[in-house]
Amino acid sequence: SMSDDDRMSLTTAVSDEEDAESVHNSPYRAKQTGTAAASFNCTGAVRKAGFLSVKKWLLRKKHQIELARKRGWKGYWVCLKGTTLLFYPCDSREGRSVEAAPKHLIIVDGAIMQPIPEHPKRDYIFCLSTAFGDAYLFQAPCQVELENWVNSIHSACAAAFARHRGKTGTLHLLQEEIFRLEKAIESDHKLKHMADLQQSVVSDPETKQQINNQIVQWEENLERLHCEQFRLRCYMASLQSGELPNPK
Repeated sequence: SMSDDDRMSLTTAVSDEEDAESVHNSPYRAKQTGTAAASFNCTGAVRKAGFLSVKKWLLRKKHQIELARKRGWKGYWVCLKGTTLLFYPCDSREGRSVEAAPKHLIIVDGAIMQPIPEHPKRDYIFCLSTAFGDAYLFQAPCQVELENWVNSIHSACAAAFARHRGKTGTLHLLQEEIFRLEKAIESDHKLKHMADLQQSVVSDPETKQQINNQIVQWEENLERLHCEQFRLRCYMASLQSGELPNPK
């Protein structure tokens, strides 16, 4: 399977290629991104295709998150093949010229999709957050298409989640994993609670600090477990055609 670095270099920056400086600073040069996208052989059937407007929104660089610089909207004919989103140049909503090579791609493995009904200027907006910490905003032509895209991407992620574990029975696997995370969350909660109590009775500053470090560690752990569980609940919803879970 691919390393994160390989995937990272395949996750080409949508709408950044016109920005000479970002191309210059980017680990993948513009020439290569075009060819990487064009020559990247995606396995799997096309799960979904259609016209979308997209803009790159957040971009993770060297473990810092920053707003993408070129933030205009651009229309593409988008294909979801396996867990890869391919972006084809597209002048009209009717479709693309079939022989064109894809201009960009995004690996959606491990991603989370969220509708953004509160977007101030546009309707039918959803957000894709990748496993690498990049975020993209998409505009679908209508509500039904928005829901179809969210479901298609989540169910592709669910299938990949099972495949990476060499398992079939995706739904069952997700349920088991969510249950396992629930148990881990309960256990960490208990440990953190005990540490809280302990800290309240300890007077020695050094010991207090040690306990505090542990508490911080558990809080970070709990946050990570909650995020992971939320992501899997999203995938499960796509398979059961249920409501998306509420991000607490």
